[in-house]
Amino acid sequence: FSSAGLNDTTFNNFTDNTGDYSGNTNPYAPKYNFNLGTQYRNDSGHYARVDLNGYGKTYFDKANKNSQNTYTLVNTKIGYETNDYDIYLYANNLFDKEHDAKGAFFQGTTTLFKEDREIGIKLTYRF
Repeated sequence: FSSAGLNDTTFNNFTDNTGDYSGNTNPYAPKYNFNLGTQYRNDSGHYARVDLNGYGKTYFDKANKNSQNTYTLVNTKIGYETNDYDIYLYANNLFDKEHDAKGAFFQGTTTLFKEDREIGIKLTYRF
């Protein structure tokens, strides 16, 4: 499975008491994003899944001075499922990709920390 999005959002006409931001990219709108994945299931209940998630450059302020570069994350899980429960081993951000954003936004110097690699076991029970 796959999905993709292209985002071309800019201010047509935007000025305020701090400047003219016309033509700048809107904050928090990555240039693109995508997902590419595969999943295997068999009749015995075993399954595995791998997802590749990518994000384009993202600005965090109207002046386009603070941004986060492009990055791609890999998430996986392997497990067993029945009608009543699932149990699986998972890894989010499998390769521990650093994708923190640093800059002067939110009215001060701020760092946005993203989640590091997470590996665990999950059990889901349905009743």
